[in-house]
Amino acid sequence: MYELQKTLKDQAKNSAKQYTASAPTWAQPEYVRLCNQAKEDLEKGRLTEAYQESSNSIALAPDRVESRINLACALSRLGKPQEAIENLKIVMKMDPHCALAWWDLGSMYQATGNTKEALKTFHDGLTRFPDDENASRVQDIVNLLEKEQREESQDGTRSGAKTVKPSANDYLGDVMTESSFRWEEDRMPVKVYVDSGEGVPGVDPFSESTAKSAFAEWEKASKGKVRFLYVEKENEADIKFRWTAQVQDLSQAAEGGETRVIPGFGGTRTAKILVLTKKQDGSKVPGPLLRVVCLHEIGHALGMMGHSKNADDIMFASTPLAYERSELSKRDSNTLCRLYSDEFKPKGLFNWISLFGKKNGS
Repeated sequence: MYELQKTLKDQAKNSAKQYTASAPTWAQPEYVRLCNQAKEDLEKGRLTEAYQESSNSIALAPDRVESRINLACALSRLGKPQEAIENLKIVMKMDPHCALAWWDLGSMYQATGNTKEALKTFHDGLTRFPDDENASRVQDIVNLLEKEQREESQDGTRSGAKTVKPSANDYLGDVMTESSFRWEEDRMPVKVYVDSGEGVPGVDPFSESTAKSAFAEWEKASKGKVRFLYVEKENEADIKFRWTAQVQDLSQAAEGGETRVIPGFGGTRTAKILVLTKKQDGSKVPGPLLRVVCLHEIGHALGMMGHSKNADDIMFASTPLAYERSELSKRDSNTLCRLYSDEFKPKGLFNWISLFGKKNGS
């Protein structure tokens, strides 16, 4: 019995060796392992490792698209968008039926501020792949980008924009509305309620501290002009911060968060922030991306109603590609400080202003 079992095992082993030797490179265990490991490392934010694994898998099978898509994702998040874009263009030539290449390329153009190319790529993809599972989400992004374009074209920056003396050091002219909404000195410190998110899918033990650290970053960036005080009861708060896992809770399906500001005579009266914890595909928003969305939405709540045109600023309309490395820029700080300077005083209008922050993500 032992000899028979040994013979059968040897035959199975030899058959496996013959199959591996004759199988195409992309089907061999090492290539599959590298691709799967790269995907896992991308999900966990291990970008350098993902880059190396993707490069190694391309060396094994240069004609396969999945490894190049992984590489493009790693490059974009490592702050190398142009290299990522070139890799996606290679994918599109290798496989004209790969819808993901069109969606990813459009997203990279969007995140780097090239709205014209983003819309062109998205529209081309929607024409080619109208029935793709991601088509409806891409259409939401297109609708949002076209809405932003219409608003900017109405008055040089945004509809009803107040004339602001241009400055190379800030983008206040891009984020001002017909009145400047801000929290006045007699409202300081601004009372903030951050919901724990208990029971909300996608919220983890670090989410609340992520939101509070984002408030702290803006407070520091204001150089003492803005101060916050956390309160335990929502009805005592000036800024009410909540989480949701439901995309339909937002006015725009392509957004990562939403801020509503109610201004009154003498400045902002109250603000409500809602941040999404689950992406449209059902996956959890990773911590570093959640932080960027929180920063962006808090910027709106502080009175920066519109968006910067510079992709290096947190208040840019789209989620940054390299969101793990994103920080408040010098221009973000300068814009906030200028808004809260003596140069601007609120005129006090009673109306709802709906504001939508990107993110992707952003």
